[in-house]
Amino acid sequence: MADIAVVSEDNVHDCRVALRPVEVGQLAAAGHRVLVESGTGARLGFTDADYSAAGGHVVSEARAWTEADTVVKYKAPSPRQRRLARGNQRLLAILHPESDPELVHWAISSRIAAFAAEYVDVEGVRPVGSVTGPITGELAFLYGAPLPPSAFGRSRITSRERGTRYEHWQGTRCGPRERGKRRCPSRGAAGLPRECGG
Repeated sequence: MADIAVVSEDNVHDCRVALRPVEVGQLAAAGHRVLVESGTGARLGFTDADYSAAGGHVVSEARAWTEADTVVKYKAPSPRQRRLARGNQRLLAILHPESDPELVHWAISSRIAAFAAEYVDVEGVRPVGSVTGPITGELAFLYGAPLPPSAFGRSRITSRERGTRYEHWQGTRCGPRERGKRRCPSRGAAGLPRECGG
């Protein structure tokens, strides 16, 4: 079976980890040798001992990147981490390749088979998007709400309140599904209209 490495995020403010000890245990039980970079889950409360008890092999960052056939991490590797990869490997992470041509060039030139986790489709469902999408949408609305409508150009702001979807096109009216049905919740800070158009 292939060696799989779980490596940490280079951003000190990002405490997410691609695999918890429970998933490492499942891979180990399936016959994989799972290398875990020391300290990977520390910011989430997962110790090296937790990963070892689950069947993982705690190793240095350099060993994780060079010994594994497949490297798994939450977000795309930083330029520093890319230099650690040996090449001829597989990488699974949220990559956003459409906005990172340097990452794409690195993957091609290093013969890295890079799988963008955000585009992995399992029976018609994108697991990463189904988990992070609603959260990201809510945060985007909260961050964008105080901005004037002109800040969005022709973009759309979407929010959910008690299961109802509100869409503001150019910050001026709700989408056709909600038109005339309910009051928009966004009046005030964003200066969006109180009533849906209709």
